[in-house]
Amino acid sequence: MINKMMVIEKRDLISGAYIKVNDKILDFPDARPFIDENNRTQVPVRFVSEALDAEVEWDGSTRTVKISKNDKTVVVKIGEKTIDINGVKKEMDTAAIIKRGRTFVPLRFVSEAFDATVEWNSDTNVAEIK
Repeated sequence: MINKMMVIEKRDLISGAYIKVNDKILDFPDARPFIDENNRTQVPVRFVSEALDAEVEWDGSTRTVKISKNDKTVVVKIGEKTIDINGVKKEMDTAAIIKRGRTFVPLRFVSEAFDATVEWNSDTNVAEIK
């Protein structure tokens, strides 16, 4: 019971939080970031990836998302905890999911795959990606 209460509080926190990429606050018109059951921030892949100047491709037959920028390609498969970065597999601590028709990915893993850093400012409730 205590764990569920903690998760609810964290989920409520993210609803009042913001994601900032390169000093620009992102707008999520139809799919808000949320905290999953592993206490990880999940974000809509297209909004964050495109804010990082990456291209996003969805393959419905394999349920994979391919994110490309310059010489780097990241492939994430829905429901799996493995991320593929230029052919090298890396384990995530939570899986990408589909929620309300949108693909959500763990904010930190995908951002860091493109050599960005993620910092959380608890005073302003902003997760900043640089």
